[in-house]
Amino acid sequence: MLMGLSKVTLIIPTHNRHGYLARILEYYRDVAMQMVVVDSSSQPFTQENTKIPLQYYHLPGMPMPQKMKFALERVETPFVVFCSDDDFVLPQGIQTCVDFLQSHPQYASAQGNSITYKKRKRYSDFIEINPLYDEVSRDISMNDPFERLQFLFSSYRTVFSAVHYSEVMNLAYADIDPGISNLFLNEYITSIVPIVAGKHKELPVFYQLREYAEDSGDKVTENLDVVYRSSSYADELSLFLDYVAQKISVITGLPVIQSKNNLNLMLRSFSEQLEKQK
Repeated sequence: MLMGLSKVTLIIPTHNRHGYLARILEYYRDVAMQMVVVDSSSQPFTQENTKIPLQYYHLPGMPMPQKMKFALERVETPFVVFCSDDDFVLPQGIQTCVDFLQSHPQYASAQGNSITYKKRKRYSDFIEINPLYDEVSRDISMNDPFERLQFLFSSYRTVFSAVHYSEVMNLAYADIDPGISNLFLNEYITSIVPIVAGKHKELPVFYQLREYAEDSGDKVTENLDVVYRSSSYADELSLFLDYVAQKISVITGLPVIQSKNNLNLMLRSFSEQLEKQK
């Protein structure tokens, strides 16, 4: 029995992928953990074959930021984990991270190591499995919040599915502007706010299994390299920078304009890295 899971709510945002949703609910079927599913699909999901205390909400057409806000408002546990509908976060890994955060109050988030698998044709033919990142078990432990952000974006990896404090994520999405709809911008909100709020630890445990698919959201969405240079994203980028700078200001006490300038410099540099990688 993983006692720490009673302190965690797993949030699964999904959209028109009920096959994936059924699979992940089957995976967690016997796990005693709160779960909130926010489903913006055109049709509701009807298969509920889980023993989890599941909260399922059918929110047809609701954009990603509003789904996140809606889900977080229904969380009653001190910790929260986001999980894409095609990924798996291991319960034992969540337990280990909860234990770590409870004994290290200077840390705002924690996760473990991840592997990714890529299907070739059918499951029975071949499955390619690799570490998600070459470097494992990073510790973002600088005292200065902007140094932590600088480190994060110098060699970026997502902390979307880390174990987070619910109050930090509620702050991140409390008054989210619906105009911030880009998938990557929303992911960066779930990275920037907790990294500013405290240190981040990657523990030496198997934490997450991620499926690689060419049609997944992160493969078909424009990232910051395009967002920064395309005029079509100018308004959304401005909304994003203003919004996140306000959150940084609340946490650090720094003026909003200083927070925005620092954030913009870091993200512009990161966008140039992405462009070079292409």
